Amino acid sequence: MQISVKRNFVNVGQALFAIEEHNGKTIVYDCGGESRLIVNAVLPYILSKGSIIDILFISHYDNDHINGVQYLLHHCNVKHIVLPMIEEAFRMASLIKLYPNSFAYLFTTNPQAAVREEISIIRETRDRDVMFPAIHLVETVERSFGDANLNEPIRIDEMQDGTTIPGNKSICIDANNEWTYLPFNRKVMTQEESESFMEFLELPKDATCDDLMQHWGLHWIDEVLYRKLSWFPFERRHPLKDAWHAATGISYRDINDHSMTLYSGPGKNVGGNGCLFTGDYNANKYMTELYQYYVQLWGNICVVQVPHHGSNSNFDDQLIISGATHVISNKEVPSRASDVKYCTVWDKIVAHGEHVVGTWQEPLV
Repeated sequence: MQISVKRNFVNVGQALFAIEEHNGKTIVYDCGGESRLIVNAVLPYILSKGSIIDILFISHYDNDHINGVQYLLHHCNVKHIVLPMIEEAFRMASLIKLYPNSFAYLFTTNPQAAVREEISIIRETRDRDVMFPAIHLVETVERSFGDANLNEPIRIDEMQDGTTIPGNKSICIDANNEWTYLPFNRKVMTQEESESFMEFLELPKDATCDDLMQHWGLHWIDEVLYRKLSWFPFERRHPLKDAWHAATGISYRDINDHSMTLYSGPGKNVGGNGCLFTGDYNANKYMTELYQYYVQLWGNICVVQVPHHGSNSNFDDQLIISGATHVISNKEVPSRASDVKYCTVWDKIVAHGEHVVGTWQEPLV
């Protein structure tokens, strides 16, 4: 007997905000909007005030996937936040696309401190006792890693704040929940690439984001960068871009290709109602790793979130799954149609005789 599940890919423009509900449990995969105000506007209509979010999964630290997290913390009670563990050099490189006085910037550089401060502010200013989420990091797995380990899933309700989730393990919410969450956090940088990045910036091999800020004359106050800091020298993004490209050979525009994906569905290959969330993962380059990791559960996938808002350069035809609904999180006329040619992907899926839907159509699947 299959578990009844409802998924809402929220209409937030060229961004991603997905909600999944089943058996009285609610998870969110990414919480972003084309602008953060869009998320603030739609939240009251899709989640009631004080709703329990059992797990918030974040795919990566790009603004259009995390700029609504601050509002979600204010509006709901989030029990657990599951984040991709990333190399410190990659964390620094991710700052290229973020505004330094934004919550997204603070969340990227130090997610624990950013969330802790935000909840403290809510408790001081709001008339409700918001819980402090437990934050967990998913270990990376090597680029050549094979199948995931589905035996004895980790019960997240038993995990302490700060507990690391092994890179090849699945998660369940509690002992009574037969649903499995399987994140795939693909390793981005080799040790040599990370050290090369630091060397380019004239930083120690084990430097942190805090060291980078001090190196540039920036500073932290109460563990979180001063919120009204407006004099951040934007020209200093260029050394980050150059260091990233020198270390990896990859353009800074492709930083968000390395998203933590998530399978959500039955823990055994029984067919049916599983979903593959991909964030901005580059399946065009790394489809083999993605398939190998989820191969045991591939037959369960009936919903696919098409990566990177339907970008043709992130898509692989193997993501066209027979009988599945393929969701493109975008808007009818994208902001940068020359870069995000979702229409090409849309046409490919239709040409295979499969179902595709856009979030501007507000799909509930």
